[in-house]
Amino acid sequence: MPGQQALSPFHTRTFLLRSYGGGRGKKAACFLLSTCRQTFDVEADDSLPPKPSLVGMSFSPPAPHSAEPHSAHTTPDALAKRVRTSSPIDTDDSSDTESTLELDADMPSFSRTDDSVDALMDESLKLDEAPHATIVREMEAWRDTKPRIGDTWYVVPAAWYEQWKTKPHAPAMDLQALCAPNGTLRELAPEEYVLVPTPVWDFLSSRYRIVGASLGFPVVPGSNGPVVQLVGKTVELALCTPYAPLVDAFEPFVRHGTLPTAQSDTRQALEDRVRAMGVPQQVRFFRLPTSLRAVALANRGMVSLSALAKYPIELVDEHTTSLELAGIDVRSSPDEPWHVPHGDQRYATRSSSTPALGLRGLANLGNTCFMNSALQCLSNSPELQQYFARNAHQDELNSDNPLGMGGALAMAYGRLVQSIWAAQQGAVVPREFKMALARYAPQFMGYAQQDSQELLAFLLDGLHEDLNRIHRKPYIEAPDWMGGSDADMVRFAQQQWDLYKARNDSVIVDLFQGQYRSTLVCPVCHKVSIKFDPFMYLTLPIPNTRKWRGRVYFMRPSSPTVQVDVQLPATATIADLRTKVSALVQAEHLVIGEVWSHHVYRWIHDYEPVCDINAGDHIYLWDVGTPFSLPAPRKTPSRFSLFARPERTVEEVENAYSPPPMPDLVCVPVFSCKADGVGRFGSFRRSLGEPFGAPFFVTLPRTLLHQVEGIQDAVERHYLPLSQQDSLEAMKQRAHAMGKDELFQLRVAVPSADEAMHRGDDASEQTTEDLAARASRGGPWPVLFPGAALYALWDSEVAEAVLKPMDRATWGPVSLIQDTDFQQGTAMLAEGRRRAPKLRLEDCLDEFTKEEKLGQDDLWYCPSCRAFQQATKKFDLWKTPDILVVHLKRFSAGRGARDKLDNLIDFPLTSLDLRDRVVGSRLWADLDMKPAPPETRLGDHVLKHDEHDDMVLADTPIYDLYAVDNHYGGLGGGHYTAYAKNPLNGQWYHFDDSSVRPVSDPESTVTSSAAYLLFYRRRTTRPIGGTSYQRLARLHSDTE
Repeated sequence: MPGQQALSPFHTRTFLLRSYGGGRGKKAACFLLSTCRQTFDVEADDSLPPKPSLVGMSFSPPAPHSAEPHSAHTTPDALAKRVRTSSPIDTDDSSDTESTLELDADMPSFSRTDDSVDALMDESLKLDEAPHATIVREMEAWRDTKPRIGDTWYVVPAAWYEQWKTKPHAPAMDLQALCAPNGTLRELAPEEYVLVPTPVWDFLSSRYRIVGASLGFPVVPGSNGPVVQLVGKTVELALCTPYAPLVDAFEPFVRHGTLPTAQSDTRQALEDRVRAMGVPQQVRFFRLPTSLRAVALANRGMVSLSALAKYPIELVDEHTTSLELAGIDVRSSPDEPWHVPHGDQRYATRSSSTPALGLRGLANLGNTCFMNSALQCLSNSPELQQYFARNAHQDELNSDNPLGMGGALAMAYGRLVQSIWAAQQGAVVPREFKMALARYAPQFMGYAQQDSQELLAFLLDGLHEDLNRIHRKPYIEAPDWMGGSDADMVRFAQQQWDLYKARNDSVIVDLFQGQYRSTLVCPVCHKVSIKFDPFMYLTLPIPNTRKWRGRVYFMRPSSPTVQVDVQLPATATIADLRTKVSALVQAEHLVIGEVWSHHVYRWIHDYEPVCDINAGDHIYLWDVGTPFSLPAPRKTPSRFSLFARPERTVEEVENAYSPPPMPDLVCVPVFSCKADGVGRFGSFRRSLGEPFGAPFFVTLPRTLLHQVEGIQDAVERHYLPLSQQDSLEAMKQRAHAMGKDELFQLRVAVPSADEAMHRGDDASEQTTEDLAARASRGGPWPVLFPGAALYALWDSEVAEAVLKPMDRATWGPVSLIQDTDFQQGTAMLAEGRRRAPKLRLEDCLDEFTKEEKLGQDDLWYCPSCRAFQQATKKFDLWKTPDILVVHLKRFSAGRGARDKLDNLIDFPLTSLDLRDRVVGSRLWADLDMKPAPPETRLGDHVLKHDEHDDMVLADTPIYDLYAVDNHYGGLGGGHYTAYAKNPLNGQWYHFDDSSVRPVSDPESTVTSSAAYLLFYRRRTTRPIGGTSYQRLARLHSDTE
């Protein structure tokens, strides 16, 4: 595997799940559909007066004439479930739409750029014609239903719809061709469009990619019945001020249970509609939640100030997207105050009434503080803000990118940035952006608390894919690093970056993406593997200064149990615990396991972290007196292990596998049972009797493995420290007095094929064998071998008379040992002097770049050794971007618990100097490197090189902070806020959802233990942004 190199620690791509069910033949085709919204069966109320008619196109579908009866409750989702022939995956009509995973069926769009996918679609995923014809017939029946007032119908291109009717794998539906440049529906000829109801639209939009915003229009009263109004989307109006002319104008509508409506294409259309009612020139509109409609109807069209105070509302600017209910506020002259107090006048400038730009908060829609804080930090990124504010993104939309969102996310984010930086007051309600985000990222559906860093990662990656300038991505195999000088490595890193930019080039790459180097070294052949990868944000681990304090038990043959209290760093492993305990008890060869219910719950490996040990776990360390390692399971696990039964009985194991290699000394665990006691079943899988006591180990020489008397005597001597008698002879005499010839009987237990060593939880007549019978039977297998176990079957009366009772965790006498660190930590806790030490950002960078050894469960395949090795790895910063986002990894999870690190990280607000840490920039300066040629050849491909990338690498990596994303609370719940520096006035502000306040002392306020994401901007004299900056410069020159 020569292509396998260093591992990447960063998640620089967020992918949507796009898949089809598959199988052999046509009957294996499977429809995976999103749950369609139900259309309520509500009859039109003819008693209501018709809504005001608007001049324009309208449509009234004919009466149903389908040959088959059509039920209003038969959704396309249910239809698809009914008509599929044989599918491995079932759908559920009752599934919640909020939790339904949205699977794109726009896979045919891949065929434009990938011939292999096109061939796959033509051959492997060809759907049956009969089911598709049935779906088309049902869709046509839905179209023939009579529209009801209040329903929404959608405009679909007629050419696309006709193609879809005959060919299931239709291309993406392009709605932009039906719209004017301002995004509204243009005047269409009847043959250019068809109208479909909501269930049909939900079915089509869930299976095919939509280019552009959906074109939904309401059903309104018409002269000959309900019609679909296509003039423009209408919005209902409500009063927020008791202005008499408006109250009189609303009276006829309210009396009939409706509200006046207006076109919502533009804000000007709203003003024209309201001024026609006789209002003065001073008018403004609020975006109201639809729940206030009932309040307005019950109060003569009025919404009181007390009702408005319960909801986050925002002023309507020139964008009227998703506006359904608009509140009207009027005043007679500019000198009079508005009736509705909205916004904070503290941020208005002294010289004019225009508020300062970029200081609008974001309303919390319900646990969306994680989104608001990240958006405010990005909004104050000067170059990115200018890029969207000047609409440069509209010229770079890549709607055909299968990894993107058809440009919807970029457009929604652009409108949000323009609203935040509009010369208005009051909070912005990011409803449209939230809806666009949830459509393509199901994890952000609903209103549950989410992680701000995950939102930022998806947003940056989504913006990159929506704005990717590469429309056809070439496949170029990346070469391996073959060695060379430092100058050769610099050129190799440039080549790797050019390879990446041949497939990825956007404003996000220009501003946010850097490059790091990962190095792996084989400990056997010293093979060095070097790989260069991009990163979009820098995840820094926080040095864990916490301590793990625990209690373990040490058992040695013929000695009492020892309780050992130890204190270790929270990042320590079981190997560190083994070393500490070995030094305290003077024992070198230890076996570690967790004991529960008198058997070993699990054998613990050296690479496991000690933080996975909980306070209630009983951890035992047994001294076996000889070097010991867990044997490997005879049956290696596979992906089909869940369905395969491993060999468990003695006969099955011996017949299926060869005898194991035998060391000079064999260590086996011994488990104690009362043969005449109540057996255990269920999770214990026991039937030999009632278990008791704690397991212990016995070490036997190979020459003694076939001698029953020698094995019996060795086990008996291990019971002596646990006995109520002083000698072994006294124990046997007590048993003889009770009519027993022996203290106990021994049985040999064989581990199942998928286990390394027997844990004492599977003891039956089939999985064990009497020791004497096993020794007399002979055969190629030894009586005892590494991984086997012994069961001592006691008579209940003898066990109670001879052995000491077991405490909750220990058996027999117990002594105590505490290490020095544990004693000092106890004293500090008693005095209340233990505090988390203060860390610096440099400490986190040291933690990121320090050399580590891979764990046993994370081995690297060395192409030179042709084997998996426990290599050492190291990460180095090679090239940092102009905008550096630092993610402080405060959240961690283990086997027993999840945790958050609240350490205070001291990070600089200015002059973050990374010159000694960015290896590529340092080598560029030391070697006096020259810019690379504009084009280089790699095999049959020509790689273009951007000189801006050399400028970024050669620039001094010194940064200034401009935003911080904070998280307060823990894993169970919390709150996000943001600090950001306004790029216009240089003032720091605190953004807490809708609230925006200036920060008087940034040095002492911005730096806190809640800092989660840090946003740094490079201090430089050159223009930042590369291609994006050049595009902005051209737009600026064209404007002038």
